[in-house]
Amino acid sequence: MFKNELFLPILLSTAFVITGCSGGSEGDRVSIEINEIIDGGDGDGDGDGDAGNGDCALVETASFVSFNDDCSIGSIEGDVDEDYTLISSVEWRLSGTVTVGEGNQTVASTTDVDALKAAGVILTVEAGTNVLAFDTGSLLVTRGSKLIADGTASSPITFSSLDDGYE
Repeated sequence: MFKNELFLPILLSTAFVITGCSGGSEGDRVSIEINEIIDGGDGDGDGDGDAGNGDCALVETASFVSFNDDCSIGSIEGDVDEDYTLISSVEWRLSGTVTVGEGNQTVASTTDVDALKAAGVILTVEAGTNVLAFDTGSLLVTRGSKLIADGTASSPITFSSLDDGYE
């Protein structure tokens, strides 16, 4: 039975693959194979859905991020107003609408477009990172800003719900 909690990660993976493919004259063949979903999202293999042991020396502080005592869980809330990297040793949680950059405004000229690009923010997601959203969590990347998320087959990036019973 296909669960809705798998829909978002598969959709995002497909979107990244499709947007990342170059369309040569012969075309590119892309296949996506999902062998199994392991552990409910935290990737530590114990089935509990909790992040592993964190290391506060590895995390970067910012006004839009808060961490638990051992830095194994990072919560992102509000506006991402500077370049930031979500590292894979932390389980990330989205609370409310997380807005990357300030490009969600009216653009009336090429000068406005150039200003948005110059002020853009880059949110990088390391391979192997788990991002879970509370029931109100969403990620909005505005014009001029970028989301760089290059997962691999052995270290996928997962986006899912924090609610284990989500169906």
